Amino acid sequence: MKLYELTNDLMELEQLLEEGEEVEEIMAIIMEQIATKGDGIMSLVRNIESDVESLKNEVKRLEGMIESREKKAERLRSYLMTCMLQANIKSLPTVKGTISVRNNQPKVVIEDESKIPEGFKTVKEVTSVNKKELRESLKNGQRIEGCHLESSQSLIIK
Repeated sequence: MKLYELTNDLMELEQLLEEGEEVEEIMAIIMEQIATKGDGIMSLVRNIESDVESLKNEVKRLEGMIESREKKAERLRSYLMTCMLQANIKSLPTVKGTISVRNNQPKVVIEDESKIPEGFKTVKEVTSVNKKELRESLKNGQRIEGCHLESSQSLIIK
């Protein structure tokens, strides 16, 4: 019998008991069966909880593998770009695609935000520096205390 069937039978027997009928022995048997079903369900719950814990550990392990693979890919990209730059190779056609080194747009590096003039700041909930305007001003030769342009390169694999 299923647990809900046992529970329904027990409720019916309790109603009969209230009416004065002798059903105590049957109720004891049903209570024992309910306890047995409860033990089985509790074992199942413990197994599921154990599975959940194992899955959480597996997720952590896989996240570690993902991070490791991402770092390895980045190291390999950096290695390839370093070799191409040393050999003065800007573009390298291969069977699987083209590998090229390109110059990125200069990015604004904020050294000390408090020294940036207010005209380059946007007021929101938090004060932030308008790097786009800063970049344009720095490109046009304006010297602004607290920041400078920094050029970088990235590797493109197509």
